[in-house]
Amino acid sequence: MTSPPRILFLCVANSARSQMAEALARHLLGPQAQIQSAGTRPTQVNPLAVAVMRELDLDLSAQRRRPPGAVPRRARPAARSPRGAARAARRPR
Repeated sequence: MTSPPRILFLCVANSARSQMAEALARHLLGPQAQIQSAGTRPTQVNPLAVAVMRELDLDLSAQRRRPPGAVPRRARPAARSPRGAARAARRPR
């Protein structure tokens, strides 16, 4: 039996991209998946992100900002940082 996916989207502010990614992943993977987002310097969820996701019929209004320490360790096996991935892709090899 395959265990359900566990994904943590980690960003700096946890205000837009990581919140949007969390909502999209929850929508696509369903309730069995353990999806969370966090930020190293969390701020308020961006109202523009809430508005954009509303256009996709996804509600971000109940999502809250979280620091990484608020995410249980068991929910951290797979992580993606949108900014970090972009920086890594630009580094010379």
